[in-house]
Amino acid sequence: MNPKPAPKKVQKKLLKFRHAIDQADRALLKAFQKRARVSERVGKLKREFNLPIVQPERWKVVVEDRVKQGKRLKINEAFLRNILELIHHESIRIQKRGKK
Repeated sequence: MNPKPAPKKVQKKLLKFRHAIDQADRALLKAFQKRARVSERVGKLKREFNLPIVQPERWKVVVEDRVKQGKRLKINEAFLRNILELIHHESIRIQKRGKK
């Protein structure tokens, strides 16, 4: 049994919401690109001064701060921690990329 199609009014609202999601996704992608560029520069500086790529104390401070900000914004903490972990791994990969 096929569900009946949503009324035109509902379809129009869904289209509007989906457009807003698409815009938010584009903003996220641009933010990820900007972050990657900065990570490249950080990696270059760390290599130049022979600093370790991974700095656990800095990472701990970052996570605590972002989780606190996320709570204020009512973002699910587990979701946020997962996203931060992925972002951190990508940042490490980018910083190591220029390493010889």
